Amino acid sequence: MTFVPITVAFAVSSSAPSSLTNQVTVSGGGDGNALNNTSNVTWSVAAGVDLVVSKSTNSTFRQGSNGSFLVNVANIGGSPSAGAVIVTEQPPAGMQIISMTGDGWSFNPTNSTASRSDALNAGTNYPPIAVTVSLSSNAAAVLTNAVTVSGGVLAG
Repeated sequence: MTFVPITVAFAVSSSAPSSLTNQVTVSGGGDGNALNNTSNVTWSVAAGVDLVVSKSTNSTFRQGSNGSFLVNVANIGGSPSAGAVIVTEQPPAGMQIISMTGDGWSFNPTNSTASRSDALNAGTNYPPIAVTVSLSSNAAAVLTNAVTVSGGVLAG
């Protein structure tokens, strides 16, 4: 007697360990040998995409003047990214983005974003984004400028 194969689909959590074991057991049907009714399969799980963003500067920022800093995006995950990656600057009151430049990045001055769609391999960085800002003459003495990175889903 021949049986139709059973296909099982599953999703792997982003917090899964580096290997997973799946066990299947068959029973019933008058089986006379229960010792061969279980099978295990172990898979290696590749780490996904993990994009991180950081800033660095050598500038001293002063009220009423311009300053600059670099934004860096790295993939510290175990797999290459795919799709659009978007970096969004979120300047506080008293700070205005003047320009954002960087090799391979496209810029939208209306919403202070930089984007690109080429893959970023695991353990590598995109070229940095140079950001120039203007500080108002009445800017607070301490400003916090946030930046976020989004997108870059797992390739494949």
